[in-house]
Parts: sequence; C-alpha cells; structure tokens
Amino acid sequence: MNSPTIQSHSTGHLRWAMPALLASSPAMALLYTAVSPVLPELADYLGGEPGEAALMAQLVMMVPSIGLMVGGPLTGWLVDRLGAKFLLIACAGIYALTGSAGLYLDSAWSLLLTRFVLGMAAAGLGTSTLVLIGESFDAQARNRIVGYQSACGALMGLLSMLLAGYLGQLAGWRLPFSFYLLGVPLLVLSMLVIPKRSVARIYQGHESTAKSSVRGLIPLYLSFIPLYAAFTSSTQTSFLLAESGVTKPTILALVLAMSALANTVGATGYGFLRSRMGSRRVFFLGLIALSIGHVVLGLSSGALVAGLGCAMTGLGAGILTPHLVNLVLDRAGESQRGRAVGVMYSALFLGSFLNPLLMAPLAAWFGRHTAVLGIGIVLTIFALLILLRRERADQSPTATARVPSSPAS
Repeated sequence: MNSPTIQSHSTGHLRWAMPALLASSPAMALLYTAVSPVLPELADYLGGEPGEAALMAQLVMMVPSIGLMVGGPLTGWLVDRLGAKFLLIACAGIYALTGSAGLYLDSAWSLLLTRFVLGMAAAGLGTSTLVLIGESFDAQARNRIVGYQSACGALMGLLSMLLAGYLGQLAGWRLPFSFYLLGVPLLVLSMLVIPKRSVARIYQGHESTAKSSVRGLIPLYLSFIPLYAAFTSSTQTSFLLAESGVTKPTILALVLAMSALANTVGATGYGFLRSRMGSRRVFFLGLIALSIGHVVLGLSSGALVAGLGCAMTGLGAGILTPHLVNLVLDRAGESQRGRAVGVMYSALFLGSFLNPLLMAPLAAWFGRHTAVLGIGIVLTIFALLILLRRERADQSPTATARVPSSPAS
C-alpha cells in the first residue's frame, strides 16, 4: 500500500499551504472563545437596563452562529462558481475586518451586524478549505488532515479563551477582538501559496457516478442536527458545576480545559483510528465516548468527576466531528462538493444552536443533572442500536445491496 498521496500536481504549494488549510476550525473557535470571557465587561459598556445589556452581550455570542447557518449554503454555492482560492482570500479579508470591529465600533447594533457577517465569513473559510482538502488529497491523507484541522480548532479554543480572559482583565473588553486580525496573515498566505485551480477540479466532469448530490445527502444532514444538539456545551457544564457548588473560576477553567485537551487528542488521532478500525467502528467509538461523558457529567457531584466527564465528551466530539466532515467529503460529487460542505455547516451549527433551546425545558422539568444523564442514556442506546444494525447487516447476504444513511458509514 502506498503512502497517502496528493491528487493534484501542486504538491509543493499545498504542503506550504497547510497552515491555511488548517485555519478554518481555529477561525470558527475564535467566534466564541475570543469574546466569551469579556461579555460582562461588554454588557457594562453597552449600558441601559441590566437585563437588556446582558441580552445584547449574549447576542454578540449567538449571532455568529446564525451567520454560519445562513452562510453555509451561500458560500458553498459561491465556491463551486468562483473557486476555493478566491473564496478563501475574500473570506479571510472579511473575517479580519468584521471580527476586529469591536476595536473601533461602539454601537450594539453595529457589533451585531458585523458579528453576523463574521459568521458568514467563517463559513466561507470552512467551505473553501475543506473543498481544497477534498479535491487535493486522497482519502487516507484527507482523514488525517481533517482530524488535524479539528484538533487545531480545539487547541485554539482553549488557548484563546485563557488569553482573552487575561487581556480583558488587563486592558478591557476591546482588546480580545484583535484576535480576528489573524485573518490578515491567512489572506496573504492564501494569495501566495494556494494554487488557483487543481487538476482534480479541471477534470471534475469525469467524477464517479456513485457520488451523491446535495439532495442525496439530506438524510445524512438530518442525522447531524440531533447529534450536535445533544452535545453538552461548555455553558451547560458551567451550570452543572454551579449546581454542585463549584463556582470558583479557576476550577471551572480547569474542568472545561479537560474537554478541549481531550478533543485535541481525539481529533489528532482520528486519521490513525479510522485507518485501523474503519468508518463504522470509529464512529461507534466516538459516540460511545460522548455518551459515557454525558452519563458521568449527569452523575457528577464535584469538579473531579465532572472533569472526567468533560474529558470523555471532548474525546468523543474530537473523533466525531472530523468523521462527519469526512463522510460528506467522501460522498459528495466533485462538482457539488462546495455546496455539500456548505449545507453541512448549516446542519452542524443548527444542531449547536438548538442545544440551549433543548436543554432549557429539560433542565426546568427534570433538573440539569438528570437532563444531561438522560441525553447520555439516549446516546448510548443509539450507539448500541447502530452497532447491532451493522452487525446484522454484515451477516445478511443482501447487505451489499443496501446503502446506509447513518453517520456510522
């Protein structure tokens, strides 16, 4: 078996371009981690009634997700027409301009508008880099690179949150907005080292007819939404710890850091695991880790057990996220890969957006610990059902005639 190869002839350029190809996940992580530690200071600055100011500050965090959901299909459509390099350069510039707007804008509404556009730009960065990865690398190399991309995002999330908190305490709420100026070196690097058009894209008319259209991927997208809606976010974990009497910020930071570190480990090892275990088993591993983490968090009564639960959920998310991305890249036809990836981002972030809307009534009815425990049990049952279904399919003489729509394959 030959080592992973690059499909286009621009090998040297793409190796130099690897920092740009890995940049989209860190860029998405910064949407939330650069601002979250300074939200109380931002609310104080906006003034007005305390409740209204707090709501505006929280909307600053939420609006980029809406931009991502709207921008996914739009940037997917654009990348198939304008090319991945053009979209990457344009979105890097828009990302730097709108993301750093907090350095000089004062109005709450202007901040919300720029944050919405920032989310759309981040969707464009993700779509363009994944299209470049998908069209330029073979499946084995792509598995590893998408895993590295997710790992970089998790690591950036951890480091930027810690640094943003320090800078916010040192110099006020504006300074963390300077993190988004990282879009400038990304723009320059993309202009210099990303090839305009790869060989794979030139010959896209010869793609395999076995590949799916965007419409054919709809069942897959629909399975992404509840899965991501079930991911217990760092906000939920903070509330869980608060209910257990753990409110010291340094302890909270350490517990949440366990999730980010384990996420980095899981994403980094995803390519290795998939090459050894196969698609179905690596999906089952990620889902089981995620479900166990939720069960442990639901049963936790202190920081130590909660940290273990966070580590398990982070490990599961680190394995599952690149797996879902690779499923779309594997199944999408070359001529529709941009649109397929764009709709994928909308599905993933719609799921994330629904998480607090799902958790609020469940926590009110059953208590937050019980709600998280229940989600863990449901995820465990789902994982076992998928495992049993696949084992039976393997034993069936007609198994090869069925094409599963589950994320497991």
